[in-house]
Amino acid sequence: IVTMKAGNVFAKITSQEAGIIKESLKGYKKVFSACAMCPAECGLEYWEKGGDLKKIYGNKDVPMNDGTACAKAAAIPQLVYSPYRIKHPMIRTGERGEGKFKKVSWDEAIDFLAKRMIKLKKQYGAESMLMDTGDVTDRDQYYRLAFGFGTPNCCEHGAICDVPRRH
Repeated sequence: IVTMKAGNVFAKITSQEAGIIKESLKGYKKVFSACAMCPAECGLEYWEKGGDLKKIYGNKDVPMNDGTACAKAAAIPQLVYSPYRIKHPMIRTGERGEGKFKKVSWDEAIDFLAKRMIKLKKQYGAESMLMDTGDVTDRDQYYRLAFGFGTPNCCEHGAICDVPRRH
């Protein structure tokens, strides 16, 4: 009988059970990184096997999240492996809500956006555009674009995620 510690709980398992557990953990590679799902950027421990993301845990060596991972971090594999994940620029070809899009190059997408922004500015003025950047993690470059365009209307909603974790 082997005694294993799991958190603050000790469990007695047989040598055979310990062997099964040890065998099942072979081939996993741990990768340490930071989560980008919100501005808290918690430390994470990713477990990969065969090049695929298999498990996500909070990194115990990062004091801010102390080994925990929230629901957003736990959902990362769903984003990575979702069949609906957008992997390239797309432009809507049908009416809003029809779900009709075409794949385009990055140059085409940027040109499309630039033309739409210029048309918006000429027709309604720069102040008619609002730039919502998501959160503080990626805010600055979008703020620069919006301010350069001429709109003071910039916001980010990072405080929704960030404040409760840090205070």
